[in-house]
Amino acid sequence: HLAAFGRLENATGVFLSVANPFFKVAADGKNATLAFDAGGAAPEDGSFVAEPGVVGVTRLEKYAYDDVNLGERRAFVACVESYLLDAPRNESVKVNVAWDESDYQIDVAAAAGRDEYARIF
Repeated sequence: HLAAFGRLENATGVFLSVANPFFKVAADGKNATLAFDAGGAAPEDGSFVAEPGVVGVTRLEKYAYDDVNLGERRAFVACVESYLLDAPRNESVKVNVAWDESDYQIDVAAAAGRDEYARIF
């Protein structure tokens, strides 16, 4: 599990999650636990910097899918999207990759070749 959800009165709730999918989140009726197994890679002093935990507020909706209320889902998706490194776009992004450009064939000794190389980068 990546998140634990709690439901409060007045159609509100909270969720607890972490910004790293290797953490484990467990919850029962009253308690939530975050755990991380470093796989024996912890430093000698036994401490390391971990990714942030997040706490969010939800507005419960009338409908649910399995055990997840649609309001909980909406809040969690908004939280995850805020961590994305690229924003949603309405246009494509052109990426030049060396093997697609055949850059090894460019003659950089000539001015036209240098211009072509600059265009790629």
